Amino acid sequence: MDKELCQRLTAVLVHELIPALGCTEPIAIAYCTSCAASLLEQVPDKIILEASSNIIKNVKSVIVPNSHGMKGIEAAAILGALACAPERKLEVLEGLTDEQIAQAERLLSEGICEVRRLESTHPLHIIARCQADGHEALAEICDQHTHLVRLALDGENKIEEHVGNASAEQSFDFSDLQLKDLMDYVEEGHFAEAEKSLLRQLELNSAIAEEGLSNQWGASIGRLHKEKISGEEKAFIARKMAIAMASAGSDARMSGCDLPVVINSGSGNQGMTVSMPPYAYARVYDIPHERLMKALALANLIALYQKNFIGRLSAFCGAVSAAVGSVCAVAWMLGGDEDLLQRIINNTLGTISGMVCDGAKASCASKIAAALNVAFDAYDLAERGISFASGDGIVKANADETIRAVGRMARLGMRATDAEIIDIMLSKTAEKGSAR
Repeated sequence: MDKELCQRLTAVLVHELIPALGCTEPIAIAYCTSCAASLLEQVPDKIILEASSNIIKNVKSVIVPNSHGMKGIEAAAILGALACAPERKLEVLEGLTDEQIAQAERLLSEGICEVRRLESTHPLHIIARCQADGHEALAEICDQHTHLVRLALDGENKIEEHVGNASAEQSFDFSDLQLKDLMDYVEEGHFAEAEKSLLRQLELNSAIAEEGLSNQWGASIGRLHKEKISGEEKAFIARKMAIAMASAGSDARMSGCDLPVVINSGSGNQGMTVSMPPYAYARVYDIPHERLMKALALANLIALYQKNFIGRLSAFCGAVSAAVGSVCAVAWMLGGDEDLLQRIINNTLGTISGMVCDGAKASCASKIAAALNVAFDAYDLAERGISFASGDGIVKANADETIRAVGRMARLGMRATDAEIIDIMLSKTAEKGSAR
């Protein structure tokens, strides 16, 4: 396999598989205000937070981690400014004290944070202005959750001095790749440099999954699926445990659990969805560690491959692309070949590509369960040699073409859907007609 391509894919895994505490959108806001506040070197008396519609959508209903149950944009912004630890990036709120949380509650009640909707062509876009004693510090994040593109104190550029400067961020293009390239990469064992990231994903994500299964978090979707496990059949136990663990992790993190998750495509829920099913199957089937690591690499790469065409934030629910990657990896781990994976992808994307993202909240765990159920059904069909044919809706002749078609639909076709979802969530769309 081409050495340059191997290096590219390894770099993708290392760059993307990073830990985050809580939902990544409120954490991105907290990171942004933390960057700005660190320049002031004091607690701001005013925060002006501008956020793109997709950021607002994903922060509106989710509990900010390590905050004693605080929710929303203002809370995330104030807590980030108080944490003042930009070097922690997506774990910026990890070290919050009870005193800081109490201070945040007071500042929140005083209304020091003003939130504005940012009209931007970038779905992921945040600008934070922190003010104190006549000084203003500004931080701006764009396109990726820690991609700092502007940092200034009283108009003077400071970004070169900052630990999280823009040059540290990278973007990756999958447009010249195919499913076979990803399979060749893992089968030939080229990902040794990324193994630390993969091991960390298993360790952290399984820990929060176990927390979600053991205690009451959110709607307890994961516990619901675990309670359905019965009998002795390995396939049934593995499938139910895969869905239960992925959903339980989401239950916990959407409800404010302070355990970190290793993300995929900038999302902790997608990180849970790609990692827990291969882990669950490996436990039930006693899969050797090396093969599990390869399957985990494949799951992450197939999910990232799809999101490359979709974008990080859109109206398309990322649990779908993550479930595709995860179940393909399970199938490969159990001996499946490229033709089987092609059928799984076409069957899944031909069924559930219409599931929308209406922000981060407790029901995300249910969407993960739904996406994985569909993907496992797609696997069952694929094993029987059944695949939706080219021309069946958006399904194309092969998985690579279908992935690109779905990416086009999500990135371009669902723009109006995304805007309408956001308007509905912000109660700006009047209801028409009446219930009957």
